[in-house]
Amino acid sequence: MGTSLTTLPPSEYLRSPLTREYLSNIWLENKGWLPGVFEKNIYPRAINGSLWTISFEVQCYVILACAGVLGALRSRAFWVLAVLATFIWYQSKYGPDFHADWKVKREMMVYFLLGSAMFMLQPLWSKRPLMTAIILVCVGMAIWKFGYRYLGFTIAVPYLLIYLGSLSTPVIRSFGRWGDPSYGIYLIAFPTQQAVLQGLWPTGGLMGTMLLSIAITTSLAYLSWHTVEKGAMNFKPRKP
Repeated sequence: MGTSLTTLPPSEYLRSPLTREYLSNIWLENKGWLPGVFEKNIYPRAINGSLWTISFEVQCYVILACAGVLGALRSRAFWVLAVLATFIWYQSKYGPDFHADWKVKREMMVYFLLGSAMFMLQPLWSKRPLMTAIILVCVGMAIWKFGYRYLGFTIAVPYLLIYLGSLSTPVIRSFGRWGDPSYGIYLIAFPTQQAVLQGLWPTGGLMGTMLLSIAITTSLAYLSWHTVEKGAMNFKPRKP
């Protein structure tokens, strides 16, 4: 894509140090530019704004893997208490409601750990999922009302997202019949939108560029699922 969209001659583009540096995204260094690509877009030079989250995700997976190797996930009560203790420690030391100097990386990791605790507690809340959602949302809104906006969000949103994401209806289940394009859409959407905007904005208009971006992104995401992701899933260990 970069070779076809750059304003530089292909040979100059391929020899550029920026092109080589961009490949370091493979080992999570988060390099954002390619020479001569998207320089006049609304978001100039931004190639894939979604990649900044990947390094955080991988670090969270490593934490979870280490916890599993150490046996911390064998006991539901132990893991939930460990996450609760981490959450209290984080709020007291780094919480955005209590400290001006907070880091988004720590905030994202806390959300991840809370999600893992929600998973461990699923046998309990799945008996009354809607009631649990109402209670946590009410608690979060009350805390928000007292001025602790981030804390209220953290209490209500993780469970609410898991609850909504776990809902199952015939319509929702039918979306998976051709594969799972969700992660591919997440990764592919940004560069696709940038490429469409470079070629068609502003003549294509908002609706035209949006629809074309959706069509290209979804097609590439299904292609990614069937050629890469589905095969990679086969390497996951399966329980007897």
